[in-house]
Amino acid sequence: IGERMTHFVAGIGTGGTVTGTGPYLREQNPAIKIIGADPYGSILHDLHAGIENPLAENYLVEGIGEDFLPTTMDLSVMDTVVQVSDAESFTMARRLAREEGIFAGGSSGLAVAGAINYAREHNLGAESTLVVILPDSGSRYLSKLFNDNWMRENGFLQRQKRSVVANDIAAAKESNEMITIQSTAIVEDVIATLKQYGISQAPVVDQAGKLLGVITEVGLLKHLLDTEHEHAAGGTIEGIIKRDPLVISAETPLDSLMQNFSESGLAIIVDEAHKVTGILTKIDLLTFLSAQA
Repeated sequence: IGERMTHFVAGIGTGGTVTGTGPYLREQNPAIKIIGADPYGSILHDLHAGIENPLAENYLVEGIGEDFLPTTMDLSVMDTVVQVSDAESFTMARRLAREEGIFAGGSSGLAVAGAINYAREHNLGAESTLVVILPDSGSRYLSKLFNDNWMRENGFLQRQKRSVVANDIAAAKESNEMITIQSTAIVEDVIATLKQYGISQAPVVDQAGKLLGVITEVGLLKHLLDTEHEHAAGGTIEGIIKRDPLVISAETPLDSLMQNFSESGLAIIVDEAHKVTGILTKIDLLTFLSAQA
């Protein structure tokens, strides 16, 4: 790289790398920028910034940073010290392995993340050449930053959640007993069925089991209170069926279901033959979501 090097970035701990390398590089190119990368929690960044008696805090990146000023550290060598979080360090180390095939550890991830942050902050372009020192191997961290469980336990990796669909909610119901009503059913019998099962609405199907609509308590009540016609005993629900219920498939996503539920309190799951395979209510949705929290 030679004369093309414009920036030199290294993690700082004992200070050996920047204190030893920095002066030599500056002799070769007085305009070069020497940048130290320090973990949040270490005091070296604050000392370089002139802050007196900074307080050290815990951090998880190993082999870098300090809670005191080592005698081997010459802070004046560095033009800038950038701070990098544990999360940035570990995420970058994993990216180096996944995207670049470089199996490096957390302090290497910190140095690269620090270099990228510096480059973005200073709008560096193709005219700049940053050299970053990667001081450690990833082989020491197989049970830590390269272990998904360890990353999750420490809050650095979110648990991947599979997209929830209607069938997941239906499968989680305590009872999957499905009550349907025949379109030829008598009003009095339907009222008795709703009362027996403690439900306020039910899908209406034909003899082949295909969905025709839904019968609701409200629809039955309006029908019985309607004074414009006589209610003969033995009348069917044929004229009371609500023909435009909310119909979904087993793979309807949760987000879509939530939007539609704002207008309807019942969703009927049907298969490709339009036969009813499941029923979802708002309470089913609430029960499922509360169990996931």
